[in-house]
Amino acid sequence: MIADKIKNSDTYAACNRFFPEIFGKIKKLTPDDAGKRFVIEEGVAWISVSSSENAPPGDRKFEAHKKFLDIHFVLKGEETFVYANTENLTSETEYNETEDYLLLNGAGAKIALRAGDFCIVYPQDAHIPKLEKLSEGNLVRGVAKIKI
Repeated sequence: MIADKIKNSDTYAACNRFFPEIFGKIKKLTPDDAGKRFVIEEGVAWISVSSSENAPPGDRKFEAHKKFLDIHFVLKGEETFVYANTENLTSETEYNETEDYLLLNGAGAKIALRAGDFCIVYPQDAHIPKLEKLSEGNLVRGVAKIKI
């Protein structure tokens, strides 16, 4: 997993051919873009922005992907984001190839993602986004999906 400030995202441009365009778009987004989806290449790379008043309830499971990497970012507010290497977790479900996810159980490291922060999670990086909302008001966050 990589975590940094969006303003530093040029550092990672060489990591993936879509990173320059994705991060260029993320830098221009505002909380007013909540509810919007931006397609970079259909079925290959896109960005979705959402808004939520509350953290999701209940017992949350780790999720991991095999076909896509995620870039999670926060435009407004603050959340707790949890991650762990998939090798350190146990599978809760079989891998769903159609929807590209596997649910897992275990413990991980927590980080606070604040407005202006992002993290990149690769297939080995299981994660629980929005475990807790740490700020008042709406949390506006997004995720970019890139096929690998």
